Amino acid sequence: MKKLVSKKLLSILVVALFTICFCGVAIAEETVDAVGAVAEDAVGAVAEETGNVVEIKGAINNIVLDTGQVEVVEESGAILTVTATPDIDLTAFTEGDKVIILCSDNIIKSIVKQY
Repeated sequence: MKKLVSKKLLSILVVALFTICFCGVAIAEETVDAVGAVAEDAVGAVAEETGNVVEIKGAINNIVLDTGQVEVVEESGAILTVTATPDIDLTAFTEGDKVIILCSDNIIKSIVKQY
């Protein structure tokens, strides 16, 4: 009888331990996603409020030539959308190009391909 109780107790303990581990992984992943979103909002807000020049390093995710909007995935994983002025030639860039963008108020001042 004692062996049966100890086997049951051990089984319950193992199941509880796995459950706690999986919940911890899920919570940690949500936290990372939330931190990335907050970082993206903070960079955009700082650039908009202060007018400071911000350097963005990442890969082009999408380009809309008509509007001049460029969506960039930063090395950290954050996705930012910035707009080019008409004097910047975006036709030289394609999706997937690694670039360095200098922008102020989410307006591209300079964009250069990384090689």
